[in-house]
Amino acid sequence: MTIIPLQPDIASPLTRTTPQATSPFSRMLDDIRATLEHAQDSEDRFSRGEGSLRSAIYDRVRADLTLNVATAAVSRTVQSLQSILQMQI
Repeated sequence: MTIIPLQPDIASPLTRTTPQATSPFSRMLDDIRATLEHAQDSEDRFSRGEGSLRSAIYDRVRADLTLNVATAAVSRTVQSLQSILQMQI
């Protein structure tokens, strides 16, 4: 009997080898990602005692608002597109 140890499913770390963003949409996604990463870094610095709580909260709120605005814009775009596609011509 051969026993093979189980390896847990772990997400592979993201490696950033993306060429320059070519479309406005991809640039927007890159900016949102950068804002979220900055907020996470700020929270990590605070948890290590290197940053302030004020900057961690400010960066997290900024990232959350950026994500909410982007989500609302995408939702409105999808609703508009669905309305157009459901038109009977």
